[in-house]
Amino acid sequence: MLNLKNNIFKGQAFALTSIIIILFIILIGGIALQPLICEDIDISNTMIINDLNICMSRLFIKVIVESSKYGESTVFINKLNKFQEFLNKTISKNYNLKFDWNGGIYFNWNSSISFTKAFLNMKISGKNFKVIKQYSYNFIVKILHSIWINSSLNVKIKASLNNKPIKVNVLAFLIKVNNTWIKVNSSYIMIDTGQIHVHYNVSIPPTFIYGIISDINGVIVKIKCEVKSA
Repeated sequence: MLNLKNNIFKGQAFALTSIIIILFIILIGGIALQPLICEDIDISNTMIINDLNICMSRLFIKVIVESSKYGESTVFINKLNKFQEFLNKTISKNYNLKFDWNGGIYFNWNSSISFTKAFLNMKISGKNFKVIKQYSYNFIVKILHSIWINSSLNVKIKASLNNKPIKVNVLAFLIKVNNTWIKVNSSYIMIDTGQIHVHYNVSIPPTFIYGIISDINGVIVKIKCEVKSA
């Protein structure tokens, strides 16, 4: 929700525009936008806020992608802390603006229900306004069944992002046979919106399956579970 007033300090408007430019230079990627909450904001052009929203969304995605490459929450925290320090040094000296954040990222990997979840609460405040934004990210991959029967392995997997089915990429899919991990060729993997199906002929029953799955933004989840023999 936006509360608009008639006047704006030109210096602070310029500072917000500078933040946007800095973010555009730093960031890549994208995410669906959510409404901003703006308290007592002195601004006559909502495009500045919309552009800021786009840039902060991209920042959020970029940091999640980088963190999921390593499966380390410290990457998320360190990158946002460095960005906060850099931005505050850039804008606070001349424009009396301040950027604050809190958030975190969580990895639950290598199980039949695996996820990468993150949230970010962002605030940019000045003498006459406060911009507040909350972001959340919830990428879940669930193995519905993994069965070996009549020399055939059948696996069904469900994937969603923020509770909506999405089409994903299978970066790697392996099966464990006689203590050896074997890579399954992509020709045996069928991908549809929200679902992955694996049909693979193998005479010896596998004991485990393992997969590395990425969503449309490049965020990673790793899955693993036992194979049931019928």
